[in-house]
Amino acid sequence: VEKIESLYNPVQNDRLSFNISCPAAGYIAYALFKMTEKLDLSKAVEFNFTEADNMDIINNVLESDYNLGIVRYPSSQEKYYTNMLEEKKLSMKPIWEFQYRVLMSSSHPLAHKRDISCNDLGSFVEVTHRDMYVPSLQANEMKQTDNFVIINKRIFVSGIGSRFNLISSVPTTFTWDSPVPSELINRYNLVEKSCREAVEKYRDVLIFRSGYQFGKLDKVFLEELKNARNEALHNNCPH
Repeated sequence: VEKIESLYNPVQNDRLSFNISCPAAGYIAYALFKMTEKLDLSKAVEFNFTEADNMDIINNVLESDYNLGIVRYPSSQEKYYTNMLEEKKLSMKPIWEFQYRVLMSSSHPLAHKRDISCNDLGSFVEVTHRDMYVPSLQANEMKQTDNFVIINKRIFVSGIGSRFNLISSVPTTFTWDSPVPSELINRYNLVEKSCREAVEKYRDVLIFRSGYQFGKLDKVFLEELKNARNEALHNNCPH
């Protein structure tokens, strides 16, 4: 009873809290999972992990209780995002630059095909999030960056777990993601493929309010994020 009461004690000073808003990405969710394995559950813990689009992520860091955010954008739009974040007085720290990969069930008809093109994917169903793509820019700043995305057959879902469960269960579906750690690949029985048209590079960037001091859990998460990225890079080899 005392342990349960301590979880809801508003004057408790040793509460562990962590708040982040980010895109739906396998390696980010994996880093959070790994961080929770290291928690001291004898203390009160409060997590707030929200998947959102870039503008909501930025607003969450600016106006809500989110200490950290991760925004994802094409490298070609680096100047646009750098200027916008500077105007909003947000600091940024690069995490990763990558090319999107195709994820599908190991039972997918293309699972054993070595060289995949968008034409190959055209007869299958893409599983994605509505917030997966970069929000619209001004007309004179917009560039065509998603030329490899299949748009004629899509299922929109919420949450990275729902997306992975669906492509794992339905072998006629696929999804795009940053490279994924091998533990997730094995857990969902997936394969990861490159696509010849997916040449655009994307960047994940950590954002936070200027002057923000990183807490204990922030530092643990960033270390696990680095580990997840390195594991995904190790797994990111040609198929």
